[in-house]
Amino acid sequence: MTPSLRSSSTLCATCAALDIKQILRDGLREEDKVCLGLLLDIMDKSDRCGLCSLVSDLIRRRWRLHDFPNADLRNVICHLSSPEFVKAGPRGGKSYHRLYIHPSRRLPDIQRQLVAAEAALHLDIQLLEEDSRKMSRSRDFHGRRLKEEVDISLVKKWIKCCELEHDCESVWWRRSDDCLPDFVRMIDVTKMALVPASPDCRYVALSYVWGGPGDYYWTTTKNINSRGHPTGLDAGILPATIRDAIHLTRRIGERYLWIGALCILQDSPADKGTQICIMDLIYSRATITIFAASGNGVRDDLPGISSGSRTITQHIKCVQGLHLAIPLPPLSEALNESIWNTRGWTFQEILLSRRRLVFTRHQMYFEYVVGESKTLSSTPMFRTAVHLPEYPQGNPMNVRNYTDAVG
Repeated sequence: MTPSLRSSSTLCATCAALDIKQILRDGLREEDKVCLGLLLDIMDKSDRCGLCSLVSDLIRRRWRLHDFPNADLRNVICHLSSPEFVKAGPRGGKSYHRLYIHPSRRLPDIQRQLVAAEAALHLDIQLLEEDSRKMSRSRDFHGRRLKEEVDISLVKKWIKCCELEHDCESVWWRRSDDCLPDFVRMIDVTKMALVPASPDCRYVALSYVWGGPGDYYWTTTKNINSRGHPTGLDAGILPATIRDAIHLTRRIGERYLWIGALCILQDSPADKGTQICIMDLIYSRATITIFAASGNGVRDDLPGISSGSRTITQHIKCVQGLHLAIPLPPLSEALNESIWNTRGWTFQEILLSRRRLVFTRHQMYFEYVVGESKTLSSTPMFRTAVHLPEYPQGNPMNVRNYTDAVG
């Protein structure tokens, strides 16, 4: 984890001449952007200037320069601006600024790779929420320090906020009167037992990478009866992803959880066939779906649920008394790099889920769906996902395109 920074970083003459607090408070339009100098010079100063260090590391990461060791960065000049963003919310709009870096040119090979990976094309540096009050701004929309464990209260806040203030029930692909059939089973995470689901059951669903044989923990015709009794589901034999999902469900105050390997009889073709036919209903009716997109299989932890399971380090510098950070990758990029994204079922699972809690190796993300639009909150609530004009494929989560393709 990133340690708390007690003193401001030293700055080069160019960066010391900037009033970062004023720039972040009042903004700096792109047409008034200031020159930071040649990129190669900024990289050279990165070990002795806090802001140059952030700019240098930002470009190295976003442009994936480790994949392009011979990239010609000569004559690339960097400028800095701070555009204002206003995000609408149920209690009115909230504004904030970020530092944006504008390179004088982009390298075509790098640009093509970023577009293919659905990576962020803009170069931004964010103020951490702990210093937002210095700008007389809300903590919302500012960066957050990653802790060793996820903030469960934040997850509960996201769900509550969403249920009270958004119309996530109004999804056009599901009738409002759709109920669960009587053959659906749920995990009762309080009793640790498999139980029949009520028609209007409130539950959490899990989407994950199965990863190899699982007959030692699957539900089958041989163990279904014993698992119907309290404590009949032995947590000790469950792989890490499932065990963490159960723990998380319990901690956010939910009682029922649906997991395919446990709620479907894995040695019964008849049961499998019946249950698979209602997968759209299972995921669309879930109060929230947990997406385990961080590991290679079911034996990997959900990062941040148990101690020591989250290892990502943030790049944070204290510049003129303000803590600035390089944002972690957007959700589309994180998913594109995941094994989870290669599974055949995952497109349906994420598409049909109205609320999504996504665990990647970088951080935890929350999305909710209203109609055909989606909103992303990797740090605060109400942070809208942006599809940049440079991304030629448009919206990768277009429901109607999906139904046209498979219908």
